[in-house]
Amino acid sequence: MDMWKPFRTATNEKAPQAAILFDKFHVMRHLGEALDQVRKSEYARLTGRERRYIKGQKYTLLSRRENLSLDGRRALKLC
Repeated sequence: MDMWKPFRTATNEKAPQAAILFDKFHVMRHLGEALDQVRKSEYARLTGRERRYIKGQKYTLLSRRENLSLDGRRALKLC
């Protein structure tokens, strides 16, 4: 189901025994937003060479390890 609060509330009221399962799209959207917040705050906190571990790594961090290029795998090892 969608993660919209009125949907969850109505489901809990009308079918309290039902298990609620959120769709992957919405879960991944929230995960991506959280990752962006952490990356931005860490980038702001760090200075100089330390910033290179974060800059340009969004898709590397979101990718499955087996789908990463050799450069992507190397970038993860730097951290």
